[in-house]
Amino acid sequence: MPNVLIEPVNNQLEMMCSHRKRWTRDEVRALAEAGTADIERLELIEGELYDTMGKGVPHMLIVHQMVELLREMFGSDRVVQEGSIEVETGDRQTSEPEPDAIVLNRSVKSFTKWVTAADLSLLVEVSDSSLRFDLNIKANLYARACIADYWVVDVKARRVIVHRSPSEGRFRSVASYDVTESIAPLAAPQQSQPQDGRYTAITSFAASESVVPSGAPQASILVDTLFV
Repeated sequence: MPNVLIEPVNNQLEMMCSHRKRWTRDEVRALAEAGTADIERLELIEGELYDTMGKGVPHMLIVHQMVELLREMFGSDRVVQEGSIEVETGDRQTSEPEPDAIVLNRSVKSFTKWVTAADLSLLVEVSDSSLRFDLNIKANLYARACIADYWVVDVKARRVIVHRSPSEGRFRSVASYDVTESIAPLAAPQQSQPQDGRYTAITSFAASESVVPSGAPQASILVDTLFV
């Protein structure tokens, strides 16, 4: 889990108190303007500052691989690495997350203001030492913001945990995919079309079988390809 940065203790009373300073975005920017904090290496989540510079080589490699795969799927102008986003209105003063990767629903060049949940097709966090944090604190934060598709790459267990269907501050659908499985982002549909006015394939399904609509996501990522 990331190291939590807390307010320095100045007297004995404060040393006996376990209360942490809850930072706001305005306060963090004031620290940066005063030269007392390097906000490029800090992430503000629920009023706490986390140092993001302790990420190891496995984390770096998997983020790179994920970004490359997503850019092949969506195009380079829709995939952003470690970009800040706006969360739900009630969380904005105390949270400014910087996901490892996000997929926008349009070109990054079209943005003139903060990216919000409504602008996102997919959000990805790569978790090495921060797994519990990403599966709990950040998952709840993203659910409150109604992020439709949230993936957590579990580096140590070599799996991807997919969160979907946000409702009332929680994801109602959470599924884990191992290295033998593939995942299709919700926003990457490939629709099959009839050719020359005729369908090239007709398949019959029994009542016990599952049917995937032709407009459902088909482009997918094999989990094993993330762990290069």
